[in-house]
Amino acid sequence: GGYTQGIEGAQFPCGTAENSAWLSIIAASENMSISIVASDCVNGDGVELLLYDTNLEPVSTCFSSGGLNIPGNITADTLVPGEFYWIMIDGFAGDICEVTLTITGGVSTGPPDPPGSIRAIPDVSPLCSGTQVCYEIDPVQNATEYDWEWPPNATLIGSDTTNKICLLYNSNGSGIVRVTPSNPCFPGVPAVTPVVVLPIPPTILPPFFFCLDDFPVQINGNTFRQPGTYNITRQSYFGCDSIIQYIIVPLPQVPAFLELPICPGGCTTFLDSTFCTLGTRQFRIKDAAANGCDSIININIYEVGEGCYGIEGQIVDDYNGNCAKDLGEGILGGNLTLYGTDTIAVQVDSHGHYQIQNLNPGDYTLVFDDGLQDYQPCEDSIQLTLGGNQLVFEKDFYVTGPARCYDLSVFLGVNYLKRCTTNRYYVNYCNSGNATANDAHIIVELDPFMTFESASRPYDYVDGQKIKFSLGNVGPGVCGRFTVDVNLSCSNTIDGMTHCSEATIFPNIPCTPSPAWSGAVLDVFGQCLGDSVSFTIRNIGESPSRPNISYLIIEDQVVLRDTIFARTDAGLNPGETRTIEFPANGVTYRIEVPQEPFYPGKRDKLVAYVEGCKADGSGDFSTGFVATLGVGADDQTSDIECKQTGLGEYDLTKNCIPKGLGPQHFITKDLELEYKIHFQNTLNDTVDQIVIRDTISDMLDLSTLLPGASSHPYQFNRLPNRVVEFVFSNAQLPPIATNEEGSIGFVNFRIQQVPDIKQGNTIENNAFIYMGADTSYTNTFFHNVVVNEVLVFDEKMLCEGDYFAGMQVSADTFFIDTISLYFYDSIVVTTIKVGQPTLDSIDANICQGTSYLFAGEDLEAQGTYFDSLSTTFGCDSIILLNLNVQDIYLSTTALSFCEGDTVYWENMALVETGLYEVSYITQYGCDSIFQLQLDQVAVFETQIDTSICQGQAVTAGGQTFTTSGTFTIGLLSTAGCDSLITVNLQVFETSTDTLSERICERDYFYFGTDTLSGPGTYLNIEQNANGCDSTTLLFLEVDPAYEIAIDTTIKKDSSFLGVVIKTDTLLVQNLLTMEGCDSIVSYMVSVDLSANREILRDDLVRIVPNPNDGSFYLQLDLTDEWLVECRVLDIKGIEMGRKKAESMRTKEKSKIWFEEDYPPGMYYLWIQTNKGIRVRQFLVF
Repeated sequence: GGYTQGIEGAQFPCGTAENSAWLSIIAASENMSISIVASDCVNGDGVELLLYDTNLEPVSTCFSSGGLNIPGNITADTLVPGEFYWIMIDGFAGDICEVTLTITGGVSTGPPDPPGSIRAIPDVSPLCSGTQVCYEIDPVQNATEYDWEWPPNATLIGSDTTNKICLLYNSNGSGIVRVTPSNPCFPGVPAVTPVVVLPIPPTILPPFFFCLDDFPVQINGNTFRQPGTYNITRQSYFGCDSIIQYIIVPLPQVPAFLELPICPGGCTTFLDSTFCTLGTRQFRIKDAAANGCDSIININIYEVGEGCYGIEGQIVDDYNGNCAKDLGEGILGGNLTLYGTDTIAVQVDSHGHYQIQNLNPGDYTLVFDDGLQDYQPCEDSIQLTLGGNQLVFEKDFYVTGPARCYDLSVFLGVNYLKRCTTNRYYVNYCNSGNATANDAHIIVELDPFMTFESASRPYDYVDGQKIKFSLGNVGPGVCGRFTVDVNLSCSNTIDGMTHCSEATIFPNIPCTPSPAWSGAVLDVFGQCLGDSVSFTIRNIGESPSRPNISYLIIEDQVVLRDTIFARTDAGLNPGETRTIEFPANGVTYRIEVPQEPFYPGKRDKLVAYVEGCKADGSGDFSTGFVATLGVGADDQTSDIECKQTGLGEYDLTKNCIPKGLGPQHFITKDLELEYKIHFQNTLNDTVDQIVIRDTISDMLDLSTLLPGASSHPYQFNRLPNRVVEFVFSNAQLPPIATNEEGSIGFVNFRIQQVPDIKQGNTIENNAFIYMGADTSYTNTFFHNVVVNEVLVFDEKMLCEGDYFAGMQVSADTFFIDTISLYFYDSIVVTTIKVGQPTLDSIDANICQGTSYLFAGEDLEAQGTYFDSLSTTFGCDSIILLNLNVQDIYLSTTALSFCEGDTVYWENMALVETGLYEVSYITQYGCDSIFQLQLDQVAVFETQIDTSICQGQAVTAGGQTFTTSGTFTIGLLSTAGCDSLITVNLQVFETSTDTLSERICERDYFYFGTDTLSGPGTYLNIEQNANGCDSTTLLFLEVDPAYEIAIDTTIKKDSSFLGVVIKTDTLLVQNLLTMEGCDSIVSYMVSVDLSANREILRDDLVRIVPNPNDGSFYLQLDLTDEWLVECRVLDIKGIEMGRKKAESMRTKEKSKIWFEEDYPPGMYYLWIQTNKGIRVRQFLVF
């Protein structure tokens, strides 16, 4: 309908909105009920009521008074809790009234509650670029809107109108996320959380080189199937995604060409393959090329006519004189001469082995020359004829002599060392002499950080770090091995730390020592005493030592010049000691002490170390220098095994003790080298046999090679061309995939340098390993030899063009200088590092009000600055500084608040006057400062006592109250604070009743002071004792009364309705209708004077059943045939149905059926026969 006032566009389905008023409300639930009572209406017409959403669409039922000014009610059941709605109140037909509203399910509009903290999902700080984060706060009471703010480097995802938003951070930066809850009536206070987004640092790795047949390859868990450049996304150290660039460079297979000669009718061997025919062959040797790839070897096998034959053998110490090699018999040195086309002096090594090569076919005589005093050969010469397919002839000389002596040796080895777990040492021993060593035993002394756990053979005792193993009598040629399991402590150890253990076999004094030996035996050991390092020199022999024992101290790898001339003040008696101490500063201390002259063992220099000793107990100490300089030459009867933890030297690697000084691996001459070859089963199946072949450098004395400890039993063989072989025949080495620790093995051997080795010579060594079908080379280990015995390392930092030792330098290099001293000659190796002048650019950002220290000045202004500095090499470096000054953001807000209120600001609850401040760090580290000036205003209080009737309302401070109680209202005063109004309200009861009444026509109804006879709606208002209205609404209905006239004839003196009729008579009967009103039936009864006519008596007519549902029958008891007609009349006398006249047989109980759909009510059945008329009542339900 029409619309004249209020909000344009609102539709009112109950009628016409002509004088509307609008109230706002916030839904507290889906359901809402609003009751309205109008009073003091100008026109007395009442009001209309409806609820709208913010789009002015009706959301409730509608109420209109219809001009009667009656109370009303509307309901809604599809509301959204927390949403804003409009209540429209309109005067009916433009009426103006006072109204009272009672609302259930809504809340009155007020300021939003302070918000809680903002939650971030995920809650991560700092963030990474490309991260999506959702922020939310708990729903705020009285808030219908949420105003979000976010940093400029973020993009909104979805909506920002609820208590939750989602942001995508596109780049690095910092800022805040702020949300302010509000409603259309009141603003709210904000909640804030800071945001920092870090940049993604890209990483470009150096190129990776792989052989072509290695693909696909894996690096750091990434699989690369072909060469190329790949960008991989990985999580950086601060949790952000980082682009890592891998450059995969292919390496080609390296071809090689080899020519192998064979003698006529002979054969040659290469890689365990034997070739007896001429031609070419091709082999692939895995990882053998210089670039680490497979080497493709093309072999040309050709025939030669000369130099194809050889002779080899040994000189056997024939203990029992039977001229045959027996178990336990040793080997001796001597001199041999070969006579043939030429005369050749044959070299026999210290172990009695000889080898003669490149001989032509023909007859030869090999003669034994008497090089051994008191030894006699079984035969002085051997006749040989060389030729045919046998290329190498083996011939041994057997000699006998009177001397008999044991020759014991022991070797100690370990595969690797791991902290906090069990490690296994391997002990090998042999008697290479020609006599039995009685009551032999081995003492294993463990590193101080180790604890003995178990051994594979019985032991006699454990005394601290020493474990004794009795061997009994060890006969000539008898060897044995056992294992010792130890636990390496976690406490006071670090990875990279060196741990040394020693094995010594007894008896350890040769049968016939030199008569020049004094009998003194020196020993040295070091220990950490907490605040100092102590070395002790002691005499464990049976005679006094030489006087003035010299010693040398080395810190890490630098000789302390003060100790080069150091001496003890006197010699040492048996059991006597001397102690030297140094500060515990974390360096590795090494002491070297010459052994007593003419000592019968090989250890002419004693060495002891102390590593990891620092007074403050920290782990900041040097490591690795024990392996660098070694532990000196070992006696055969004693072996020291030093190993660093955490090195992981598995697979196919070869290393050596000592490693040598510096990257050039400098060592002195006459120093014994101990090589260790590691191997690991990287195949898929268990490996039974492993063969290791090592070609010994010409710089090493092959005759001094001693096979040492190993992880598995082996057979040692000497092959031609300076090749030695270790054969592990039943290794049973499991694959790495099923047993990583069990898949690892090793073997040691010792060897001396050749006596005439020159300064500057390089010793190289690698090994060839056959493991099942896999064949590989180990790495090559090298040493550079210097003649001098003491090495001093120095390092100089020079600038390009500077001079050192009279030479101008322009690039990194090193110089070697010799210093002649009293006891030792010393070589000083000086490494020169050359620095280049540089130009460096620095971009710096500072915050406004701070300074940047540059070139000794505190800079505050933005600009470009220059300075010249010296680098670590002392060279000039030009530094360009680009200084940017970042502004500090300052925001100040003044706010007044009322006494007793709490102001929530930046996650703080504030209750007092003051200046509050928070700051957030920007991407340059500057503060964004937010200030709040808070002032407190006093509160005014007023009390109102009043009462109302039920259904009325009291309005105070914009709030309406309808129930009894005490209410406190906050109103804004002129100062902007609440005036507290306390309302003490008492509500007296009223009653509102609704009556529905019915009366009959011509009756009266008394209502209040009114007498009512007509239908209608009536209102009666009375006041109770409290002066409140008691309202009664009456709905009155009037039921009609009916009159019916019926004519009938009966026989004189018959009874009708209980009355005996003698003459024509008018009878009136009152009947009740269904509504309970009287219905008047008039009967005109006529008297039939015929004496012979039979009257239809009442007992002859019955209605069955009665009452009924419209289906019944008329039961007639007749004596002869009568004509019958029946009519049905309603209570008003209107005919509802008729049955036509029928002829009935005499004396027959007849039934006349009625099947009609009569409405419920009272009816009359009018029955006429030739004998009279009767009327019967029946009821239909």
